[in-house]
Amino acid sequence: MRFLKRFLGKKTPRLFFLGLDGTPHHLLEKLTADGVMPNYARILSQGTSRQMSTTLPDVSSVAWSTWMTGTNPAKHQVFGFTDHQPRSYKMYFPNHQHLKGAPIWDVVGSQNRRSVILNIPGSYPAKPMNGVLVAGFVAIDLAKATYPPAHVAKLREFGYKADVDARKAAEGWDLFFEELHDVLRARREAIFHFLKTEEWDLFVAAVTGTDRLQHFLWEAFSNPGHEHHGDFLDYYRKVDALIGEIDAHLGPDFPLMVMSDHGFTDLVHEVYLNHWLVEEGYLSWEAPAAERSDVSTISGESRAFCLDPGRIYIHSRDRHPKGPVNTAEYRAIRDEIQARLLGLTDPGHGDAKVIAQVHRKEDIYTGAYLSQAPDLVCVPHDGYDLKGSVKDERLFGNKQFTGMHTQYGGHVYVRGHQIHTATPNIVDVMPTLLHLLGLELPSNLDGKPLVS
Repeated sequence: MRFLKRFLGKKTPRLFFLGLDGTPHHLLEKLTADGVMPNYARILSQGTSRQMSTTLPDVSSVAWSTWMTGTNPAKHQVFGFTDHQPRSYKMYFPNHQHLKGAPIWDVVGSQNRRSVILNIPGSYPAKPMNGVLVAGFVAIDLAKATYPPAHVAKLREFGYKADVDARKAAEGWDLFFEELHDVLRARREAIFHFLKTEEWDLFVAAVTGTDRLQHFLWEAFSNPGHEHHGDFLDYYRKVDALIGEIDAHLGPDFPLMVMSDHGFTDLVHEVYLNHWLVEEGYLSWEAPAAERSDVSTISGESRAFCLDPGRIYIHSRDRHPKGPVNTAEYRAIRDEIQARLLGLTDPGHGDAKVIAQVHRKEDIYTGAYLSQAPDLVCVPHDGYDLKGSVKDERLFGNKQFTGMHTQYGGHVYVRGHQIHTATPNIVDVMPTLLHLLGLELPSNLDGKPLVS
């Protein structure tokens, strides 16, 4: 209680930020209009929201790293869920140790303000900071995910999990929904524990079960006749109830932001671009599919390969140990692949175009780590999820997912302010948070505040 009294007595600006991982703007518009999310509908009337674009590629590890730092991937050095080490084919999962630049909680802390950060993807392992941090996906060990470590016992008491166990989906949908609700319950307990016991200027909490639900069961939303349509809506009712509880605790005039890091849509096909590169003569392997786990078995004759999701790397001599492509050949091969990818069609769906855009790295990134970026980044048309699988020997396929990310469909909301940018990007959110807290913005940011 002494913390709460000191908190209420403070006069400096403070802010609560809620992340709804992967919840698209159009879904929130529909669920609020249909009465599924009445609390959020009321909150939306107290501010402004916009559809928001996100990073290229539109995966959470990249998007949340840009959110953390207010910079593009060539400055923060996270280009995907997996990456390969320079001058090597060894793969690694980028985490907080690989992040370049200061995350928002360090910027806040450097200006003598305190943060509570709960469940942000890419924040593992937890590092010392001014406040409390419980890292999100991929957090392997709760003890290493938590700072200060004294909070671990209480989190374990709640049955806290950083993420939903996706294996439950394979065991049955009832078990999957049970897991979704249990993780959300524990997240709620942790949020209110820290709200009531910690001093803070910035409180950040994220719900990631939304993304997991939509990957597996987006069709349960898009098809009202689906047997789990009601279960899908019930989960969002629980999310809305949490939003209402948080708002009731803070009060109706308390500064609040809500954001989703990307959009979502129906999945038509996964597209295995390494197989396309094989078919087009750009890629060959030194091992059969059953023995491949990464790109280390690429042949020395290969001129390109793909990593998730749709990141094309030219197999250049100056970057890869076995790369045959020299500097003089690089641009011609890259331009050729770029043009041919734009012509890729799906004959099973009326020769629908698969890829909407193919970006060269220097056109979308700028920063000290540009040399580590993929040479081309593909943006698919809705419905086509671009994959870097090294095992699939087919171009199109479907596995367990029914929903996929979109680059343009995110959501951002600010209470009590007009968002003056018609087309905000996730890179603008971090400077907006700092602006609302009345703090100085670092000079290296790529984004700008969305409000005055």
